[in-house]
This record gives sequence, structure tokens and C-alpha cells, in this order.
Amino acid sequence: MGGTLALTKAEISRLRRNKRYMIFTIAVPVMFYLIFGKTNAKADGVSFAAFYMVGMATFGTLSGAFNNNTIRISQERKDGWIRQLRLTPLPATPTWWPRS
Repeated sequence: MGGTLALTKAEISRLRRNKRYMIFTIAVPVMFYLIFGKTNAKADGVSFAAFYMVGMATFGTLSGAFNNNTIRISQERKDGWIRQLRLTPLPATPTWWPRS
């Protein structure tokens, strides 16, 4: 478990150094929420700001998932990093993953 946590910390610190990732996953949704979320409209008893906050959280999550990951994964495969990780004693699937 210690190796998995160390790898997770390394991946998070690497993502924090990626300016493009941080802009599109954190800065843009927060900026849009601050600009457009001030509307006082309500629908079905829920304010527009609450609806918009959920939408911006979804936007941040999806942009984080799709932003440059395919290029990064293919580059890591080319560099041999994926093979190096498979040689370590880290589990191939997470321990919480359901087994069939």
C-alpha cells in the first residue's frame, strides 16, 4: 500500500506543475461560476447558482479526465514507463476494484 500512496503523491505533484491542466480543470470553472453564478433565478426551489456549480464541477472533472491524457499515456508507453510500473510490486488493479 505504501508504494501506491507514493505513486499517487508523485502523480498529484506532477499534475500540479502542469499549467494547462490546472487552468482548464480549476481556474476556468471557478471563473465561470463567479461570473455567471450570481443570478438569483430559481427553478423547482433550487437556485441557479447551485445548478451552475454542479455543471462547473462536471466540466472540471471531464476536462481533467480528457485534457491531454491520451498524449501523456502514449508518451509514457513510448518511454517505457508503463512497463517499468508493471515490473514493480504495485497491484495491476486497485485493491477496491470489484472482482468478477
